[in-house]
Amino acid sequence: MDDALRHRLDAALLLLLATFLLVLVVAVRTARTETIGVLVLVGLIAISQYRSE
Repeated sequence: MDDALRHRLDAALLLLLATFLLVLVVAVRTARTETIGVLVLVGLIAISQYRSE
């Protein structure tokens, strides 16, 4: 893969991660129980997808 493309993808992923963390912090402050429930659900789905492959 081209180095310039890899650098742009890394920057995009970093911005995506920062946005996700910001939304997560806001969600935890406003609706803690629902946010934890959604995170557990997402984790279970991720584990099932990982094990199915």
